[in-house]
Amino acid sequence: MSETKKFLFFNRKAPYGTIYAWESLEVVLISAAFEQDVSLAFMDDGVYQLVKGQDTAGIGMKNFSPTYAALGDYEITKIYVEKESLEERGLTLDDLQHLVWEDEDEDYAEKDSIRLVSRAELGDVMAGPYENSNLNTASSIMKSDDILLLIEDGVYGAVKSGKASAMIAGQKVSVLGPDLAARGISEDKLADGVGVIDYAGFVDLVESNDKVQSWL
Repeated sequence: MSETKKFLFFNRKAPYGTIYAWESLEVVLISAAFEQDVSLAFMDDGVYQLVKGQDTAGIGMKNFSPTYAALGDYEITKIYVEKESLEERGLTLDDLQHLVWEDEDEDYAEKDSIRLVSRAELGDVMAGPYENSNLNTASSIMKSDDILLLIEDGVYGAVKSGKASAMIAGQKVSVLGPDLAARGISEDKLADGVGVIDYAGFVDLVESNDKVQSWL
């Protein structure tokens, strides 16, 4: 029997005008069909994907928005929506589709799938650093002249007001810019004092330090 893996699909694009939202939804459904543990997160213009009553007749595109109502049938029960993204676009939870799933353990009672979370809380949901104690360990043994570079999912640890921000407070911390961009995190969402470097800066950092310790 194959191992069940956890997937969190991050949606930042508006539903129509590009193929990103539709292709993402297709991948979500395929992953869930193979009995993987799938969750979704919506922020920035991605929150428009869940707005109810959409009509695409005027733009000549297929309206796939009703498909989100089927997510519960695929046992996708965790749909995170960033509160700030809604507010910045003049939307509320009432403007979104009412997505539900049936809880077999409670006689198939319907439960809400959408979880409204703050930007900091969404950072915590997405954060790979909290799956183990590596970040806490690394930051606790750092000396004043040490530099901590966060890469890949580790960049979530630098999100402003996230759980990990307290761990890195007062430390010299940088994140790898391409990894930040790949996860849809803009620099203004980082904790104060966190720097952003590119691959060339990564190489310079390694060359300028006598010892390099990797924390996996």
